Amino acid sequence: SEIANWLDAILVESDFRPVELREGIYHRGRIDFPLSGISQEVPDSTGDITLDLVVDCLRGGGQSLVFLSTRRSAEHTAERAGRYVKDLLKEEEARRLQQIASSLEGEESSRVISRLRRVLSRGVAFHHAGLSNEARVAVEDAFREGLIKALFATPTLAAGINLPARRVIVRDLTRYDSVQGLTYLPVREVKQMCGRAGRPQYDPWGEAVLIARNPRERDEVLQRYILGEPEPIYSTLGNFKALRTHILASFASGFTRCEEELEHFLRQTLFSHQMDYWRMEAMCQEALEFLFEEGLLRREGDAILATDFGKRCSRLYLDPLSAVIMREALLREPEEEPDEFSYLQVVSFVPDMLPLYPRSREVGSLYRVYAEREGRMLIGMPEDPLQEEIFLASLKTALFFQDWIEETPEEEIEKRYTLGPGDVHNKIELARWLLTGFRELARLFNLPRAKEIDRLLVRVDYGIREELEDLVRVRGIGRVRARTLFRVGIRSRDELARTPLAKLASLPGFGEALGRRILKEVGVLVDEGEEQKREGPQSSLEDF
Repeated sequence: SEIANWLDAILVESDFRPVELREGIYHRGRIDFPLSGISQEVPDSTGDITLDLVVDCLRGGGQSLVFLSTRRSAEHTAERAGRYVKDLLKEEEARRLQQIASSLEGEESSRVISRLRRVLSRGVAFHHAGLSNEARVAVEDAFREGLIKALFATPTLAAGINLPARRVIVRDLTRYDSVQGLTYLPVREVKQMCGRAGRPQYDPWGEAVLIARNPRERDEVLQRYILGEPEPIYSTLGNFKALRTHILASFASGFTRCEEELEHFLRQTLFSHQMDYWRMEAMCQEALEFLFEEGLLRREGDAILATDFGKRCSRLYLDPLSAVIMREALLREPEEEPDEFSYLQVVSFVPDMLPLYPRSREVGSLYRVYAEREGRMLIGMPEDPLQEEIFLASLKTALFFQDWIEETPEEEIEKRYTLGPGDVHNKIELARWLLTGFRELARLFNLPRAKEIDRLLVRVDYGIREELEDLVRVRGIGRVRARTLFRVGIRSRDELARTPLAKLASLPGFGEALGRRILKEVGVLVDEGEEQKREGPQSSLEDF
C-alpha cells in the first residue's frame, strides 16, 4: 500500500497461486500445517531430521528443495543424503545422472566440482554461488527434468531462479551477524524460499516446511513466519553510496541541471516518500559537497554541470568515491616504479570491490607484505582503524589477483582463499570492470600508466603471465592452451603461424578442427590434403 500511495496508484491484491501452498512446521516427527489444520507423520528413516523429510517426500513421488545457511552445510548434507536417495533411483535416471556428472569432468580441476560430480550420480546436488556457471546450469536443468531428487542450496537460490519443488525445507532460520550475533532470517526472505513449493501441472499442492528444534522455537516460527507479515521495503537511496552515485548520474546525463531540478526529482522518489524532508536535504547537500570538492561537478552560474571526470565516472558506472581513489592513486608518485601488485591493490581498495577479509592469523603476514612493497604502493596505509581493516583486505585481495595472473592452478587458489569456482570467476569479472575504469581514468588524465593498466587487464582477463599476452589474443586460445604452446616453444603469433597443423593438432587440448581455426586466425589457410599457406602474396613457410 505504501508503494501504491507513492505512485498515486490503485493497489490490486491477489492471492492466486497455480498450486496450493501449505506452510508447515516440523517438530518431533510431525509436520503441522496450522492454517489448514492438517498434520502429517514423518517416519524416522535416517536418524537426521532434514534427510527424513527428503526421503519421505521422495517416497511420495516428489522432489525436495532444502535451504541451509552455509555452503559447507549444503555440500555436506547433500553427501549424506546421497546415501539414501541413490537406492530410490530408477535405472534410467541413474544412467542419465552419471552422464551429467561425467560432462562436468572437462572443467578445470576443483574440489567443489569433484564433490558435485560425486553426489550428482546419487540423485542429489548442492547449489550455491561458489559453483561455476556451467555447473549451476547443469544442476538446474537436471532438477527441472526431475533427475535430481533433492537439491541443497543456500538462500541465494531463492531469489531470481525458477526451481519449484513439491517440498521446500528450510532447515536454518538463523544466521550469524557480526554486529548482532545470531539473528532470525527476515520474513520476506523465508517467504521467498517457501514460494518455491509446488510445481504447476505436477504437484497437487506444495509444502513449505520450517524446522523447529524445541517447543519455544516452534511458537516463534509460527508467529514470525507462518502468521507474520514481510518487513517493509525501504529505498536504497538512503545509502549514501547510492545517493552520490545517482546524483552524479542525474547531472552527467543532463536529466537535472540545477539544485531545484534535483530537488524536484528526488521529491518524487520512494526515498523522499519514506524520509523526513530535512534529513533527505541534509544527505543531498553532503553528497553535492563531496561531488563539488572532488571535481566531479562544477557550477556555471545557477547551473550545475558534470565535469569530464564526472561524466567519465558516471559512464563507467563507478561509485564516485572509487573514481576519486583511482585518480589520487594515478597522480601519486611513489619512491619506486609501481608494479602489477600496486595497480591490483588500488582496485581491491575501492568501495566497488568486494574484498577478501583476512583471518586474524593472516594479519601479520599482510603487514609484512605492505612493508616489503611500501615504496611501490599507490595507496598508503590509512590512519583510521576501520580503513586500515579495509586496506589489509585489499592487500589480501591483490594477492589473490596476483596468484591468478601468475597462473597458480585454480584448485590451489580456491583452497588458499577458501573460494569456489564461481567466487573466483565473480572476483575476476569485478576486477576486469574496475581495471577498465582505472585505465579509462588514466587515459582521461593523459597519463602513461594507461598502457601498463591495459596490459594488466589482458593478464587478469585470461589469468596469464606477461609472456603469454601475445598468444591469448588469438581467438580460441586461453590460459591453458597458451601455456601448452609456450612449453613446446611456440611463443608468439608469428611462431604459431609457422607451426604445422599436424604438430598443433597433436598438442593436448587442441585437435585438428581447432588447429585449423587457430591457424586461420593468424592468417594461415589449411585445405584438406594440402600444405598450409599464408593468406596473401607471401612465400611458403618451412616446417619447424
